[in-house]
Formats: sequence, C-alpha cells, structure tokens
Amino acid sequence: MKISNKHFSFSFISSVGIVMFAVGFAVVPISAIFAAMTDGGVRAAIENRNDAEINNSVRARITNDDRGQDVNEDANGSTTRGDVRANAKVQMETRLRERVNQEIERRVEALNKISNRVELMKKVSDDEKSNISNIVNLQIENLSNLRAKIEADSDRATLKDDAQSIAKSYRIFALVIPQATILAAADRIKIIAEGMITIGVKLQTRIDALSQAGKDVSALSALLADYNGKIADAKVQADSAISIASALKPDSGDQTIFEANKKALVDARVKIKAGTDDLKAARKDAENIFKGIVDFGVKAEVRNDNEASSATE
Repeated sequence: MKISNKHFSFSFISSVGIVMFAVGFAVVPISAIFAAMTDGGVRAAIENRNDAEINNSVRARITNDDRGQDVNEDANGSTTRGDVRANAKVQMETRLRERVNQEIERRVEALNKISNRVELMKKVSDDEKSNISNIVNLQIENLSNLRAKIEADSDRATLKDDAQSIAKSYRIFALVIPQATILAAADRIKIIAEGMITIGVKLQTRIDALSQAGKDVSALSALLADYNGKIADAKVQADSAISIASALKPDSGDQTIFEANKKALVDARVKIKAGTDDLKAARKDAENIFKGIVDFGVKAEVRNDNEASSATE
C-alpha cells in the first residue's frame, strides 16, 4: 500500500508528540530517547537482577550466619552442660575422698589407742601381745596404703570399691578393736584375780585365828572356799577368752571367715562376762567374811587392801 507524505508526516508527528508527552514535552532527539529507553531497560533489568542476586546472597549469608549461630549455641550449650557434669563429678569424688580419709583417720586413731593398751597388758603372754600388736600395726600400714591408692584413683568405680573396702576388708571396728578389747578385759580380770588371791590368804589367816580361839568358823570357811573358787574360775574364763581372741585373723572380705570370727568374738565376750561375774560374786563373799570376822570382835584390817576395793571396778 502506498503511503502519502502527508500521512507519514502526521503519523511521525503523532509519534513524536506521544514521545514528547511521555518525556514531559521536552525536546529530546529521537536517538537519545531510543538510547535512553534501551539503556534504561537494560540497566533496570541488570539492576533488578543484581538486586535479586544481592538479596539472595544476603539471605544466604544471613541463613548461614543463623545456622552457624545455632551450631555455636548448641556447641556452647553442650559445652556448658558438659562442664556442669564434669564439675559435679569432681565435687562428688572430692567429697567421697574426704569421707574416706575421715574414716581411715578414725580407724588409725582407734588402732593407735589399742596399740598403747596392748603395751600395758601384764597378764597376757608376750606371744599373745606380739600377735595382736602385729595385727594392729599391719592394719595401720594397710590403711595408709589404701589412703594413697584412693588419692590416686582416676575413676569413680575404683574409688567407690576402695571406699567400700574399708568396712568390708579391714574390719577394724568389727574385729581388730573388739579382739584387742577382749584381750585387755581378760588381762584386767587376771590382774584383779591375783590381787584377790592375796586378800584370800589374809582372810584365811583371820579365820584360822578365830578357829584357834574356839570360834565356829564353818560359815566363814564355806564363804572363803566359794571366794577362792570364783577367783579360780575367773582366771579360767579370762584365759579362755584370750585364747579365742588371739586366734582370730582378719577375713579380708571372706564371708565365711567373717561369720566364724563373729561367733568367736561372741563366745569370748561370754567368757569375759562370766569372769567378771565370778569376781563380783567373790567380792560379795569377801564382804560377808569381813562382816563375820567383825562380828567375832576381830578387826578386819584386810578390808583396806586396795585390790579388794578395785576387784570389780
């Protein structure tokens, strides 16, 4: 189709008018307009794309930072909880070691007292004294070694086992101290018995003198015979207790030996009680003899003997 110049001019002018209107009626060359339109579109597209890429990059960085923060927070949280558990474990082990050391120290102190008491025994044989002294010294040495081992224990299970061994294996209060106490009690019974034997000899002298003076001393003689019998039996009971106690050995955790030791200690205590009761009965006999002598008008000076007054103390 043929287009006339007039039509073209109108169309062109209309187009220019539209463009001029679009740019605010500014007179701008068409080439500049096209260039601006083309460049602006490209720049806008580029800028939009760059903004999107930047936004995506920023979001990715923020997300990564958040994830990193979460990881760090988790790590810090785990570390904190781990530190708390570790500190609690250390504190628990420290308290356990302190309690163990207190129990060891208590036992060592008791053993030292027993050792001093053994040295003072007079009526227990040297062999029996040596036996109990060796047991006491060995226990003190073992407790000292145990203390060192507990200080070096690196795990709780071993520490707990070593702590429990104080009561289970060493038996300081369950065996060694009762054993030494029985020996000491028997030693005292024998010392008192010998003193009372001396008193009995003096009582016999007074009774004989009354008999020679024509007095009926049959009742006094019977009391003296019972007195002497009680003293003799007290010595037998004491010797039996010493024999039982001296033979006992630490069980080292063996339950069978522990039960046997326990029964033996009970038997030995029965012997000690029987010997003590004998001395009490003998002292009663002596009091009645003193009274009978006084009733005959004879001064019973033998009553002032220190051994008589301490017979059952």
